[in-house]
Amino acid sequence: MGDGGSQFLGFSAGVLAIILTQEASTALSPSLPLLILGLPILDTVMVMGERIWEGRSPFVADRNHLHYKLLARGMHHYEAVFSIYLIQTLLVAAAYFLRYEPDWVIVGTYAGVLRRAARDPEARHRARLESPPPSADGDARVAPPWIQWLRKDQRILRTSYYVALVAILAYLLLGSLLVARVPWDVGLLSSVLLGLVLVLFARRRGLPFSIVERASAYIAGASVVYLVQAMPGVLEGFRLYRNLLFVAIAACVASAFVCRKSASRSRRWTTS
Repeated sequence: MGDGGSQFLGFSAGVLAIILTQEASTALSPSLPLLILGLPILDTVMVMGERIWEGRSPFVADRNHLHYKLLARGMHHYEAVFSIYLIQTLLVAAAYFLRYEPDWVIVGTYAGVLRRAARDPEARHRARLESPPPSADGDARVAPPWIQWLRKDQRILRTSYYVALVAILAYLLLGSLLVARVPWDVGLLSSVLLGLVLVLFARRRGLPFSIVERASAYIAGASVVYLVQAMPGVLEGFRLYRNLLFVAIAACVASAFVCRKSASRSRRWTTS
């Protein structure tokens, strides 16, 4: 992406957050950008605060950003990125639930997060000087016990897989049974796809999914999403939970993909 792309995204996020919350007619709290852009603001404040604490210019580049700190704690690159995504997701979720609250509640919530992150900068600086520099794979020293527990037996990958599997199946099942109605053309298409999949399953039992089976699953998933959005029925009152379910599925798929990619890269390094 480079500096140009990241600066453009940061500028766009800032402008959109201001447009969303700063209009006079909106019911949203004008303090919401503190949470919507919570992690970038927090990282900037903390990094500049540490530089000033150490007697340096706040604009001189260094390795005090959150990503480097997570690597220094023994995380791999993908673990640090996943942790950052998770923190920012929680802040955005907090912004959604607090969107109509007074400014002092939002500012107080963010101040609590800032205080939690703002440990003694001098103590952190001493710990950083005492620890060895990061290596090529991101392991600066022995990882904390909870990181080692997550790495054991590929627990992140397995957990993400099963959570995504259960969430997708639950969405497809509930979405197909609880919608207001199913149009005849969608029902006919679903019946044809079901018959086709059953025939292929009987003929190809034990073999990986073919392109026909994958296409059938994709069409069925798209049809359920359409039905839930167009005629939700009793699911209308669960719009927030449906969106959170989509976020959980996307997070699990992304983490599983990154973990699998990192594991395959580690195996290549080991064999070479």
